[in-house]
Amino acid sequence: MDINYENIEWDKFTAEEIKENLFFSLINYEKNKEKLSDIPYIKFLDLAVVFNYMVDENGDEIHSFRVDDRIMKTWGLNAQEMYDIAMGNMDRLFPEIVSCITNIVRELEGKCHTEMIPEYICDSVIHVYVLTNKRALNGASAMLYSKKLGKLADILESNLYILPSSVHEVIAVPTKYYQDAAKLIKLVNDVNSDTVEPKDRLSDNVYVYERADGSMYIYENRE
Repeated sequence: MDINYENIEWDKFTAEEIKENLFFSLINYEKNKEKLSDIPYIKFLDLAVVFNYMVDENGDEIHSFRVDDRIMKTWGLNAQEMYDIAMGNMDRLFPEIVSCITNIVRELEGKCHTEMIPEYICDSVIHVYVLTNKRALNGASAMLYSKKLGKLADILESNLYILPSSVHEVIAVPTKYYQDAAKLIKLVNDVNSDTVEPKDRLSDNVYVYERADGSMYIYENRE
């Protein structure tokens, strides 16, 4: 939950508070160019990494504000420094989760509890996995710090297509089972148009996670 921070005294924040509470999220670069004109960001593929400060939390609910250029300058930081600080907090504040989509459906149907199923276990032939975080909030940012994508790729012995289903999660599927990427791109576009709220749309592109070195790129860029 965002908060109104017009009257906050930014120079009262200590270095330790900033170090402990800074985190990042992902938004689409092109669709947010106007917004990005006065906030610090790091470019990632067709996305922008933007920075937030967690004021407090109550279970899965958090109160936070977006860091703009004015705040960053008051804190004496630059975008790369904030990225490094936030990266150090992501595992603690937003622990990543990888779950087979069939297990998630079964949990919604009351047939199982995903927390009781070992990660990466998928007794379905479709092999579709969801990457998010334990808060299910801005979970797509887990792409940037995930250690589990690499483990999933190793278990499946395959590179992964990454489908940005929303700012809150991405879908991972093994390239060896889903060779027609054009259909996946169409699927992402259709879902974005038909079911995802504009504020939650991340990208219309499909990414590829390389098992060999953990790199990620936009699929069409390698054609």
